Amino acid sequence: MNIQNRNIVKAVILSIVTCGIYGLIWLYNMTKEAVSVKDANDSGLVEFLLCWFIPCIGFYLTEKKLAAGCADKGIAHEDKTILHLILGLVFPIANYCIMQTELNELAA
Repeated sequence: MNIQNRNIVKAVILSIVTCGIYGLIWLYNMTKEAVSVKDANDSGLVEFLLCWFIPCIGFYLTEKKLAAGCADKGIAHEDKTILHLILGLVFPIANYCIMQTELNELAA
């Protein structure tokens, strides 16, 4: 489980400045790190593509795997799958911030 601690404000600003290119890189790294908590061999590619094209489903599945991995390892984690599902429909960038906050807590 190799999770990098990222500054959320910096990542959002870089995503805006690069017209979304950094946002895709950030999204790929987040999904890869989140699913690796459950299965170190999972690349997170399916979740990345779903997060990109259908954010509500992609973040929902990514959060499910993160929560299951934390439960398997005995790490305290609040399951926010419903929140990710709703925000994916309304305001997807909030999902980025919430997911990164969860990963930053695990990285510490």
